[in-house]
Amino acid sequence: MDRLRTYRITVVAWSLIAGLTATGWARVIYVDGASAVAGNGSSWTGAFVHLQDALAVADSGDEIRVAQGVYTPDRGIGIVPGDRDASFHLVSGVTLAGGYAGLVGDDPDERDVERYETILSGDLNGDDGEITDAYHLADSPSRSDNSVNVVVAEGVSASVLDGFTIRDGHSPDVTGGHATDGGGGLRIIGSSLAVRRCTFTRNWGPEGGAIFMRHARGDMETLSEIHDSKFLLNASGKYGGAIFAQGGRLALVDCELGMACSARGGAMYAESVDLSLSGCVIRENAAVDTGGGLYHVNGNLSVTDCDFAANTLQPQTAPGARSSGGAMAIYIASNYQVSVADCVFCDNWADRGGAISGNLSSVVRCRFSGNTAYQSGAAVYGSGGLSSEQCLFVGNRVLDDGVVIESRTPLLLTNTTIADNRTPNGSLFGAVGRAPASVVLRNSIVWDETPMFEDGRVSYMNVSVSYTNTLGGWPGEGNTDIDPLFAAPGYWDADEDVWVDGDYHLQSQAGRWDPVAQGWVQDDVTSPCIDAGDPTAPVGDEPSPNGGIVNLGAYGGTAEASKSWFDGPTLDLPSTIAR
Repeated sequence: MDRLRTYRITVVAWSLIAGLTATGWARVIYVDGASAVAGNGSSWTGAFVHLQDALAVADSGDEIRVAQGVYTPDRGIGIVPGDRDASFHLVSGVTLAGGYAGLVGDDPDERDVERYETILSGDLNGDDGEITDAYHLADSPSRSDNSVNVVVAEGVSASVLDGFTIRDGHSPDVTGGHATDGGGGLRIIGSSLAVRRCTFTRNWGPEGGAIFMRHARGDMETLSEIHDSKFLLNASGKYGGAIFAQGGRLALVDCELGMACSARGGAMYAESVDLSLSGCVIRENAAVDTGGGLYHVNGNLSVTDCDFAANTLQPQTAPGARSSGGAMAIYIASNYQVSVADCVFCDNWADRGGAISGNLSSVVRCRFSGNTAYQSGAAVYGSGGLSSEQCLFVGNRVLDDGVVIESRTPLLLTNTTIADNRTPNGSLFGAVGRAPASVVLRNSIVWDETPMFEDGRVSYMNVSVSYTNTLGGWPGEGNTDIDPLFAAPGYWDADEDVWVDGDYHLQSQAGRWDPVAQGWVQDDVTSPCIDAGDPTAPVGDEPSPNGGIVNLGAYGGTAEASKSWFDGPTLDLPSTIAR
């Protein structure tokens, strides 16, 4: 801290001597590594050459504009070149913005964060080379001299980091004689900030390869937000290949987390955090035993409009050991809430819970397809009661004798479509709990050759099935056994043993929503599952014409519900859905 204070005083004095405008007024400070002469930051032609010098003089309300190029934190007045402990320290109330054309552009003020890439790099010697597999980040010998943390936010508020590529940070387990936590790209301690349009890549740390975030114990208020950012090819040795978060609140909006790896939480680990994910893609991440994409422990969790694809866990070989949660593993106390809605879980792998494991209480308007469990719970392996509403479970499989959906009861499935799943000697549902286990299916379609329940266990369950179309039939009010006439069912590719996704909207002569064409189409036939639900159930957002009775299956009650056919002419079909 003394060294940092001395450094800031030195740069402030240097800048004042150079003619920097007196402090106390919000201003724009310019940085351009291509400048031939180091200036005082007052303009592009008088820009600082090193970002550290601009940070040293910035005050709340200022904006630092950084031109395209590569900037390392070991350059600037008072900093020793090659110092691994040097970092870019954010300043409260200061916006740090990259992606400017700078002096080498036609217009220095032109901004395009992709075209004019501004890189904050921990590769101090420029010798790292290309990394195409995150597994190799930990043992690459050329990274032993990289920055421990490229960027640091410690005790700051209202800071903004916008438009940078942050790469090649490397936080070893021990450096300079003391243990490190992680955050090779960005370390956040007790701070609130906004990260926008940034890319974090090739960062490594024991916890949180790209970002390490920690707040004081019990702090569930301090908020950090990450928008429109990418996390690619990051890794950690313990928790959170890309992100480790502990305490506070964290919101990720329209972000991509991909190709990361860790022991637990392939892409992300969150503990005692109020976490919100919206519009995010979590893909191709890997962990050893828990949470291939996300591992969440306590704290409220909201996941909306996210895609979890091809996240994997290693099969465990030790006696009694099981990997769990290919896409997500959720373990929370009863006083926290979990909300998962409008998400897609496809092609994820685990021993148990190919897509999700843990305390998942409800899923709404979600699609589970092509997920695999080596042992049980191809789609869900829950440790609490599960409610599914307007969800699809198609093309999931268990390689052993387990079930597709396993959960403690009650198990409540409303307007749910279940089709074309596979398990060698298991069943679709495994409901466990105090006898009698409670299972309720309503307004659903179960069109699957896999039996709903194992014969030996169904007698111990309190099963209620009503207004549901099942292959082979099931006793109960309003139940049917008739081809639902799906638009284009998915199938298993026999040669490659992979699931090829399909379209499970119901065919209709009056109109069916086509998700590929993004418009309404008319079929030659009409599904018997249209207007076949419980007459007392609301029709919700079903478009006109409808018969005033909810459709069966995942799209019943939604704006994508197939329209009712009354054996006569229909009005012109709109080309889009009001969302």
